[in-house]
Amino acid sequence: MNMKKLISLSLLATLFSLASCDKENSSILPEPEPTPQPPPEPDKPKTLLRFSTSIEMLNEVTTRGTIASFEPGSEIGLFYNDTCVNRKFVYNGTLWNGGEVALADEMKDIFCYYPYSSAIKSNEAIPIDIGSQTDHLAGSASVGAEKPQVVVKMRHLLSLVRMTIKKNNYTGEGHIESLTWNGIHTAAKYNAVNSTVTPEGNKGSYQAGGNYYLDDTKDPIPVEAIMLPVSSAKGITLTVVVDGEERTYDIPEAHQWEAGKAYTYTLTLKGGYNSPIDLEEFPIDVSHWSTFGKTDNIVLAGSEGNWFDIEPASVKYGTDIYRNEGFMFDFFGYWTGLDLNTGEMPDTWEGDFRMVLMDNAGNIVDKFQPCSIVAENGAMMKGTGRRSYVTAPAGTYELGVLFRKKGETTWQKANRLDKVSKLDMTFAIKEQTDLPALRMIQVEEEINTGVVNHGRPYDSNFNITYVLSNRGKIPLKGEIKAVWERTFDYTGHCYRPSDKKENTTNDNTWQDEIGRISIDLQPTVRFWKGLIPCKFPIKREYPHMANGIGYCMPMVHLYWKAAGSSEWILLRCDLDEILAAKVNSSQEEANLFLVALNYLNLKQTHWYN
Repeated sequence: MNMKKLISLSLLATLFSLASCDKENSSILPEPEPTPQPPPEPDKPKTLLRFSTSIEMLNEVTTRGTIASFEPGSEIGLFYNDTCVNRKFVYNGTLWNGGEVALADEMKDIFCYYPYSSAIKSNEAIPIDIGSQTDHLAGSASVGAEKPQVVVKMRHLLSLVRMTIKKNNYTGEGHIESLTWNGIHTAAKYNAVNSTVTPEGNKGSYQAGGNYYLDDTKDPIPVEAIMLPVSSAKGITLTVVVDGEERTYDIPEAHQWEAGKAYTYTLTLKGGYNSPIDLEEFPIDVSHWSTFGKTDNIVLAGSEGNWFDIEPASVKYGTDIYRNEGFMFDFFGYWTGLDLNTGEMPDTWEGDFRMVLMDNAGNIVDKFQPCSIVAENGAMMKGTGRRSYVTAPAGTYELGVLFRKKGETTWQKANRLDKVSKLDMTFAIKEQTDLPALRMIQVEEEINTGVVNHGRPYDSNFNITYVLSNRGKIPLKGEIKAVWERTFDYTGHCYRPSDKKENTTNDNTWQDEIGRISIDLQPTVRFWKGLIPCKFPIKREYPHMANGIGYCMPMVHLYWKAAGSSEWILLRCDLDEILAAKVNSSQEEANLFLVALNYLNLKQTHWYN
């Protein structure tokens, strides 16, 4: 055995011997101690939601059907983060119980709604159905770990509409069989995130109550309905069935039903037609209207490059005007403009117009408020009708129209359009009167817009209804007659072209009395709802031009004759309501003529067959 092998074996033996000794004597070479691990930290305690509720009061009065406070057993739904989706909480009279809701460190909103439904999956689509007549409530609040306790203010999502009916002088039994709201949405969705109520589906009806008797010796019975809010009551009606008779009442278009508010309407039954009626009176600010547009100094001058022409508008409502009353003046106007420096024709002209009354010498005897207008070159102007308060002395005057360019001070008088005579623009002013006027005239059960042509067979009976306005609060004893008239004579109280047209058919004139009644009213009767039985006395034929278009179409006016008098006087329109109207634009101002009606467009139906 060579020397290298001997040394290697000896070394291995020595290493093996040391290792054996180490195992036998651990005190010499101890094993290292394991490194101790720190104990686990305890879980951070959860911050739990603590909340209570309060309910906003209705803005008027809290009544039947609405909630003023929660009763024990009431249930609400709660949404919070993704961890609490439509959790039910039940009120025990002191606290809301529904389990723990752990809050995040950052501030987030909770959403609460009433009444609870397990079918709701999203706080952005909470269903509302007024058929249940439930007072839906909702509220929200911001919570977090540093603000775990809040009061959620619950607000009313719907409106309360209350109807009371007075029997007054109604002679029937007064059995209210039903009250039904029509033209309303009955379902909606509430979005709690953006606090909006969105109607769903088609409009329908809801019967609010009925089966009770009227007794004015006792407090009236309120019939209440929880309704969806509306920004406009356009198209909403209430149908009342009393003693088997159906009566429908229109809610004014301008009315709004806001969430959380209560609205009370009072209806007064009347004995039908030919009886007093309760209508709103509109006190006129005489001091305002007597000075509005009348105090400034008018300086007339020309305006180079600008030409204005006018013609009369369709003044179908008559030419009788009385001092210290309102009247709707109107005209058709045209502007033609030329830039004298460039020779170009501008597209528009901007400035003001105003109407004045002028005597035969051209002096201004009455003037009305300036109104802004933008005219297109060569086109008919729009929105020129204006309510005016007449203070001119009794007499006959020309209606003049003045124009003032924006930024200038002088006014330019418009010319009459070709073939328009001074008579065409002439109006007669009468002395102040307390004679009756008309608040409304229509064919029974139809709506009069002043535009619609109402047709009736020449050999049939029909009714015209009206509301008489006793503006002077005087005794009114006399007769009222309905006259169906077609005339080119200005005394016929209708504007018509001064000359007949050529190549016409059935171009006849007439003034046919179609109905007459007598009235005897005491001064205490402010408004009178009347009915005139009517029938055409003769068959007339359709007056039209060669192209088949009707012209100078007839209409119905009502005339008044006092007892003991032989004079028939046109019943003018009561413009108090129009003078009191609030408008927001020039077009709304011009549209007031649509309710300034003392006439009916009435045709014989065979004209269109």
